[in-house]
Amino acid sequence: MPGLKAGGIFNFLLATDTAAGQAKLNRDLKRKQRAENEASASAAGLARWSQSLSNQKLMDQAGKDYGTISENLARQQDSETLTTVQRTLMQSEKLGAATAALSAAGLGGSSAETYKRTMETSYALQSEAQDRSFKSSNYLMIQQRGDIISDAVDRQGRDVISANFDFTNYGATKAPSLVGNLAALGIAAAASAAGAPDVGNAILSARTAGLRNRSGDGQGAQKAFGNALDELKSGVGQLRDTFRFHGGSNLSPVDTTGWGDNLKIDLSPQVGMSSTIMR
Repeated sequence: MPGLKAGGIFNFLLATDTAAGQAKLNRDLKRKQRAENEASASAAGLARWSQSLSNQKLMDQAGKDYGTISENLARQQDSETLTTVQRTLMQSEKLGAATAALSAAGLGGSSAETYKRTMETSYALQSEAQDRSFKSSNYLMIQQRGDIISDAVDRQGRDVISANFDFTNYGATKAPSLVGNLAALGIAAAASAAGAPDVGNAILSARTAGLRNRSGDGQGAQKAFGNALDELKSGVGQLRDTFRFHGGSNLSPVDTTGWGDNLKIDLSPQVGMSSTIMR
């Protein structure tokens, strides 16, 4: 009676080695991914800190400039006030001296009044011109002061700085279980020894399908699982014949014609791929 197929055993061992190699590669890829993500996070953090520091320096300088202009405005206001008082006193002294001179010269009445009004008008025009100059200078300084904060805000960095993370799913990082593989071989050998070698071959093929799926070989997994179904159908017949050979002639045959119809098996690879077998 035939036993386990050499090709099936070879494929099983090859799939085991391939899955183990893929698991090691996945571990290495995950380590590389983690290191790159950490480096990206550090770079983004440094960039955000630099941007924040630059923005803070802009605002600090804006505050100093604002204070300087405010201080200059206060000094200019004090200076204008003092100048106005001095100018008023000087004009009064000149007007008084001129009036006294006119009186000493025997001039008075309408002539003195006319001269006085002329002098007052001249002084008023001079004061108005100086006041306008002072207010114009003040306006420019106040406008400049008002633009300091808004300009600093406009010059601040607003870039959204984020880390460039890699979220790739590299799948399983554990090698196939040695105990599981030995168990599959043992059960397959036991089934073969019991007179149903194709049941054993089906077990190895199913295990191979899982291993190939784990290593990302979706097509190979699908083919191996198809072989497992075919071998299992054949193995049921072998079991039936074995029972009949040992006096089980009254056993009813098992109908396997519909096996696999509408059967959905999830063979999603462990490297970010997805595959579903429809038979």
